[in-house]
Amino acid sequence: MKGIYTALITPFKQNGKVDYANFVWLINYQNESSVDGIVLFGSTGEEKMLTTCEKIKLLRIACDVVKNKEIYVGISEINTKNAIFEIKKYENFNINGFLISPPFYVKPNQEQIYKFYSEIAKSTDKNICLYNIPSRTGAFISVSTVLKLAENNNIVALKDATGDLNYAKEINKWKKPGFSVLCGNDNLFFKMKRLGSDGGVCVFSNFLPNFFQQGSNYVQNKEILRLFHRVNGLPNPAGIKKIMFEHSLIQNVLRPPLC
Repeated sequence: MKGIYTALITPFKQNGKVDYANFVWLINYQNESSVDGIVLFGSTGEEKMLTTCEKIKLLRIACDVVKNKEIYVGISEINTKNAIFEIKKYENFNINGFLISPPFYVKPNQEQIYKFYSEIAKSTDKNICLYNIPSRTGAFISVSTVLKLAENNNIVALKDATGDLNYAKEINKWKKPGFSVLCGNDNLFFKMKRLGSDGGVCVFSNFLPNFFQQGSNYVQNKEILRLFHRVNGLPNPAGIKKIMFEHSLIQNVLRPPLC
């Protein structure tokens, strides 16, 4: 798992229903770009606002429409049993793997986090990308726990959304060959790349898919950079949806309590 993965938004109609036609357009927009894959059902995709039926239909569409890109599915559950149950719903689809955050709310310690991911790794042959985002989960995956988990053959990457460049530096210093570190904060992408990171799971690439691979081409474009900083200045995915609406790409609709 290397390169740029777009954390795909879920478009809604004005009545709040999923806009499946617009979803197909968004995937084709990514198909025409240089991104390496998409991630469905993350915080950017408003996963907690979607029903199981909606997610299954969206995933089925994605598997039909995505061309020459990898597909990862986000999993965010409070306990091991539920996480494995969710994985079993999706693993028979033509996907590459799962992006999995540690249990939220319960504040597990490192031993508990290690056991959580180890049990999940045993339950599936699909690739697993660890997702360290303590601001949302209340749990932090330490450097030593990441390195220990990376000994599992199907734990292949870490999405680092800690915002801590020293943490990224340590992971990149000690990671084993074949294990990838992906930036989870758009505003730190280029700094993390200089530290040896292997790509990113990005939000702004919903709007400009090639931005992170061709960033130097945009440096002189003050309007694009202004939009980039606006996305990072609003709670996700409110910023990216607002900007894409302003450019007539989607409806600016989020499901409550998001607005």
